[in-house]
Amino acid sequence: MAAMYLRAGVWLGIVVSVVCGVAQSRLDSFFRDLLPPPMRELSHPVLPRQTRVGNYLHSEVQFPVPPPETPQSRQFSTTNAINDSQTVFTREMKELFNARRRLSRYDRVIARHAEEAGFDWRFVAALIFEESRFDHRRVSSAGASGLMQLMPFTAQLVGLKNIQDPHANIEAGVKYLSFLSRQFQDGRPRDRLALILASYVMGLGHVEDGQRIARLQGYDPDCWGESMELILPLLENPTYHSKTLYGYAQGREAVRYANAILERYDVYSQLVERDFSPEEVPAPSDSQAASAVAG
Repeated sequence: MAAMYLRAGVWLGIVVSVVCGVAQSRLDSFFRDLLPPPMRELSHPVLPRQTRVGNYLHSEVQFPVPPPETPQSRQFSTTNAINDSQTVFTREMKELFNARRRLSRYDRVIARHAEEAGFDWRFVAALIFEESRFDHRRVSSAGASGLMQLMPFTAQLVGLKNIQDPHANIEAGVKYLSFLSRQFQDGRPRDRLALILASYVMGLGHVEDGQRIARLQGYDPDCWGESMELILPLLENPTYHSKTLYGYAQGREAVRYANAILERYDVYSQLVERDFSPEEVPAPSDSQAASAVAG
C-alpha cells in the first residue's frame, strides 16, 4: 500500500511540475508582451562572443545585443522633425544675429583660445551656449560654474584658480576640450566632435564604457550616428551598466546634448565666418548683460 501511495505521489509531482512549467512560460510571455519593444529585445538571451587579442582568443563580459533600429523608423521619427525645427531655429537666430552682428560678447575671447587649440571657435561658442547661455555667473546645482560650466575638479585639473572669471573659464574649458580631443584620434571629424561633447557632459570613462560595449557587439566605437548614438543610452539600463567599469550614466542626455550642440554649431557656421577681423565683431559695452546671445 505504501508503495502505491509513493508511486501516486511521484506521478502527481511530475504532473504538477509540467503544469507549473507551462503556466510559468505563458506568464513570462504575457509580461514580456507588455514591455515596450526595446525592453522586450533586451530580455532575449545573450549571444556568445569572443574577441581576438594578439594571437589569442578570450571570452569577454557579455552584453545583450542592442535592439535593432530600422532606417525607415529612424527617418520618419526624427528627420522631418529636425528639419522643420532647424528651419525655424535658423530663421530666428539669423534675425537676432543681424540685429547684433555677434554671437556673444565673448566672441573674440572664444575665438582666440579655440583657434589656438585647433577648434573652430563657433563650435566652442555653441557648447558655451548650451552650458550657460553665455552667462558667466551661472552655477549649476551640481557645482559647475562659469561660461563652460566647469566642475571644481576639472578646473583644478587644467590649473584654473578663478573659475568665475569669464576669460580664464573659457581658456580652461578649451584646455579640457583639447585633453578630450586627444583621447579620440580615430574616426571622422564630426564623429570625434560628438564623442568629445559626450565626454564633456558625462565623463570620459562612461564614453569609454560605451565604446567597449559597441566593440563587443560589432559596432564601430569611433562612429557616432550609426553606433555610439545608439549605444550610450544603454548605460541607463542595469543590464548593461552593471557590467561596466564606471557604472550608470545618463546616456540619452549625453546624446541629446551632443546633437544639440552640433546642430547649433551648423547654424553658427551659417551666420558668421570663422575668420574675422576685430573690426567685424564690435566689442560690447560694459553695460551689456553677460547673458546677451543671438539665439
